[in-house]
Order: sequence, then structure tokens, then C-alpha cells
Amino acid sequence: MLGDSIYFSPPGYCVFFSPEQGHHGGTVILVRQDIPVVPLQLNSTLQVVAVKVFMGRPYTICTLYLPPRVPVSRGELDGLVH
Repeated sequence: MLGDSIYFSPPGYCVFFSPEQGHHGGTVILVRQDIPVVPLQLNSTLQVVAVKVFMGRPYTICTLYLPPRVPVSRGELDGLVH
């Protein structure tokens, strides 16, 4: 569970998170501060975070939380990669 207590950056890291919905879920990406990073804006109702890091070439990193017993459509997932 990602509560208010983790909305800080551990020393040497940038934190990117999706707000939790209720008392469960949420997702986070931590990137070392010496790595160039750009947060990506996703138009989604899912609990998702994405960033582009640059380490010799660009890499996209995405993390997604899918709660148990909550239906997710294929279209919602496909929308993340298009």
C-alpha cells in the first residue's frame, strides 16, 4: 500500500507515483537522480506510472497495478501502448 508516508524521495532518487485509490494499490517508480528521466503523461483510468530514462538510448519504463477481482478491458491495456 502506498500511503502518504512514501510521498517523499529517498536520498539520491526521484519518485514517480500514481495516487492510490482507497486503501489498496497505487504504484511507484524510483529513478536514481543521476539518470536523466522524463515522466510520461498517460491518459488512463488505470493505476499506472510511466517514465522515459536516458542511458545511452531512451528506455520507457511503466508500472501498473491491477487490483484483484476488478475487471480490466483489453482496450484499457492496449491504450497504454498506443
